[in-house]
Amino acid sequence: GTLEGAAAMTSPGIRTAAIELLDARAAEGTLDGFKFDADICRQAFDYYDKDRSGYLDVQELMKLAEVLWDTFYPNGPKIDQPTKIYMVKEIMAGSDKNNDSRITFPEFLPWYRRMAEKHWRATHRRESPPAPKVKLAAPTPKLPVPPANTGAAVQFKCVLTNETYYGIPCKCSALG
Repeated sequence: GTLEGAAAMTSPGIRTAAIELLDARAAEGTLDGFKFDADICRQAFDYYDKDRSGYLDVQELMKLAEVLWDTFYPNGPKIDQPTKIYMVKEIMAGSDKNNDSRITFPEFLPWYRRMAEKHWRATHRRESPPAPKVKLAAPTPKLPVPPANTGAAVQFKCVLTNETYYGIPCKCSALG
């Protein structure tokens, strides 16, 4: 029943693909306009600190992982237990500086900021620079001169070869 034991029995599956997708989206994004608010971070910490102990334990982090998943993947599959365990391990690895298996607010703050930045980048794309305006000189189309003595006034274009015929359409024109 420990976090380590449960995580060891799981396979990466859906979490790996989903996290790779998020990282790819975040890599394409920008932090333009991003503003970090430590007060909101504090509110989030206090919300998950259900027992008001001043730190987040594994069970509180499991709830955080669930909400975090739904934030990043609102239309995706629901998080499963192995993925929650994986995410809690990742949160702990990146936040629990004194390795006491719980996270204090000072430990939580940098992690929360990284997640807020990742979410912002994943949802705010860089503007593509406008394509350079190039004026192309359009060549004047030259139609072939109808053959002499055919009396052809009508031209046909072959749908397969794109050749122009005068007078009588080629056999391919019937296909178009």
